[in-house]
Amino acid sequence: MKSFSQLSIIIFFLFGLCVTSCGQNKTVDAKDSDELEKIYKEYDEATNNRDIKAVEKYLDDDFKLEDGKTTVNRTDVIRKVKENFAAIEKIIEASSKIEKIEVKNGIYFLEVSSKMIATYRLPDGKTSQVEINGKSTDVWVKNPAGWKETKQIIRSLKVFIDGKEMPNQSN
Repeated sequence: MKSFSQLSIIIFFLFGLCVTSCGQNKTVDAKDSDELEKIYKEYDEATNNRDIKAVEKYLDDDFKLEDGKTTVNRTDVIRKVKENFAAIEKIIEASSKIEKIEVKNGIYFLEVSSKMIATYRLPDGKTSQVEINGKSTDVWVKNPAGWKETKQIIRSLKVFIDGKEMPNQSN
């Protein structure tokens, strides 16, 4: 079920992400923390509204999504998100939570946990309830144009279809 595996990774991308960064921590400015929290709330809302533009504006031109097996570039992520949004019939819950923020040399490493529950048309045409829970590392930079996400590394991903856990989709 390769296409569903790719689908769940791309969908997971929308909700946040998490893991630890390396190196010494610097104190995270409260304003920066608040701005990043606001972006993740916007991501959640964009998912609920299937608004790809709200997601695109924060992705760096060189954005990469990694799951430990493959790396997907910005263009392919956006294309897959559009395809997957079309397959979602109803979003029951889309939420993300920043667990931790670390800063090293002006680069922000976020640990984020994410969850989505939706009614979904699967590749076989059946409609099922899909639940995706994950954690990954999001890497962000702040430049004069604002915040940009440069990379997302999926650390764990659990997918349930109609309550049944699917085989491990990543690491």
